[in-house]
Amino acid sequence: MSSYRSTTDLVTTTRWVDHTHGVIETLDKILLDMKDIQSGARGYVMTGQEPLLDSFRSGLEDYPVRVRELRGLISDNPSQQHRLDALEPLLTARVHRSQQMVALRVEGKAEEAQGMVASGAGKLMMDKLQGEIDGLQQVEHDLLAERSRKLRGAQAGPSTVTYSCAHSPSSWSEDRPFSSDETSLVEKRR
Repeated sequence: MSSYRSTTDLVTTTRWVDHTHGVIETLDKILLDMKDIQSGARGYVMTGQEPLLDSFRSGLEDYPVRVRELRGLISDNPSQQHRLDALEPLLTARVHRSQQMVALRVEGKAEEAQGMVASGAGKLMMDKLQGEIDGLQQVEHDLLAERSRKLRGAQAGPSTVTYSCAHSPSSWSEDRPFSSDETSLVEKRR
């Protein structure tokens, strides 16, 4: 019974560790999307070169999908949901500012668009956004440390069962019936 529970704990904890890695990775991708939006818009505004808008457009397309994915991943954690609620307006503001800069450049108002870049407001927005993402990630790193400790503890139990089964395959042959000793051992474990 305890080996079953240990194995169940191991599987559950492994899933939570994987889940936490998924949250951290999604947050990294959201930040990368924001950097693509910012740098693509800024590069286009400063040079007028259309290919620089590729990363801008890609980030605009990807980030809402990733935010929805993140919301699903953290649906079990109300405090993380509140942090995401605080992050979303920052993401929207960063995107809106970049879209404004690009629109001005497209309209032939390059100096006005470049003035928005030079103001430094976009960098301040990114710094605040980065701080919020760092806060979300810190919580996940703390959870990861806790879950990793649990995982190491859960791995200690079933390893002896796995070892004994793996090193005595002849005793577990499907071609022979259980001996009376094996039958009573199985019944004791139930």
